[in-house]
Amino acid sequence: MNKIRDIASGATNGIGAQLSAIGNAIKGYADDAETMANCKEAAELYAVCYKEATGKRKDIEIKVDHDNDWDSRVVEFMKKAAVKSFGLRNTLQFLRDDYKRKIWENGCDKVVLTYQDKPSDDELEYIDEHSWARVSREDDVVYIKFYNRCVGYSYIYIRDEIEFGLNMDMLTGKCWYKSGWVKDFPEPKFPFGTDNLPRWFQCRHYCLLWYPRRMWGWNWKANQAPEGEDMSLWDKLPGLPDLKLPKLPGLPDFSMPDLSLPDVSMPDVSMPDVSMPDVSMPDVSMPDLSRPDLSMPDLSAPDLSMPDIPAQKQRPKHRWAPHGRIQLKDAMVCQKGKKLIITNATVLQFWDTAKGYEEEKRKKIEVELDEEEQAESWVQTLVFGGATEGEASGCCSIQ
Repeated sequence: MNKIRDIASGATNGIGAQLSAIGNAIKGYADDAETMANCKEAAELYAVCYKEATGKRKDIEIKVDHDNDWDSRVVEFMKKAAVKSFGLRNTLQFLRDDYKRKIWENGCDKVVLTYQDKPSDDELEYIDEHSWARVSREDDVVYIKFYNRCVGYSYIYIRDEIEFGLNMDMLTGKCWYKSGWVKDFPEPKFPFGTDNLPRWFQCRHYCLLWYPRRMWGWNWKANQAPEGEDMSLWDKLPGLPDLKLPKLPGLPDFSMPDLSLPDVSMPDVSMPDVSMPDVSMPDVSMPDLSRPDLSMPDLSAPDLSMPDIPAQKQRPKHRWAPHGRIQLKDAMVCQKGKKLIITNATVLQFWDTAKGYEEEKRKKIEVELDEEEQAESWVQTLVFGGATEGEASGCCSIQ
């Protein structure tokens, strides 16, 4: 233990060397682990190294959550590879960023490494089917849950899972592009009503898209687009056909010129009307001598069958396709604590139908962020993209 402490405290060549000291210490002990108890001791060394290398004033407890039902391959993975994955210099790269380090340290007293055979339905709201692990936080505990795709590997790069799971990639302040998780987004529920679900927001400056899972990119804190940016990407939606969407107000015109051909149809050369005159015979049919209808009137019960329930609409099947788009122009946005409130918004709901979308006017969309700072950043970013700060209430706007 003293040797490890000396290694960490002696790494004076910058944060890179300190990260290497932490990682090498954990990997070394993980390689030598023979039992789960040894593995737990190896993982707890992280607290010592981290404290010495970063100047953090309190230790972080690291625990390997051992399940007796694990088979031998899972036990072997958790003994060595899971602990080693956590100690990789690549995994701990976020320690270089003061903002990300603050998110990690804020209320984080314990890290639990565990295993699950496959993601649950609830977890699939946050990840996709190709994820290696799920990272989440409950109170002061961070959980790193490895899935069965990891077993058999000597280590896994889980930096992305940590940064996505703890929202470390969420920028602060006014941004040109901004992405991140929000809670309690109102999704349409079949056949009526809504479900409040976690959704990934992606602001492309002039519009706001939402997705059922996290998406890469679209994070840019600046007063202008990245140099050489293709403006057509601002309204290009991967995974959707060419839906001829309504043009976003304020979006620069990047439409193609009209390449249609001139009218080269032939003149009308139809023949004159030479049909014969009408020489049909007069009507000489006999009068109707049948008996009158003496049948009883229909006394059957009225049709009490239920009206047909419309077929359930499906979202686009492509994994990169958004569920919808919120137009920022004419919308109003405000913050109340951790709440982000959008009112008077034009919304396109994307569906797997012939037309591909439905347009509607939303009086109010209310979602929650993890921190008030993030709610404030979203307001600043959406106003930057064309929304108005304030809240529409009934017949008037409050600014």
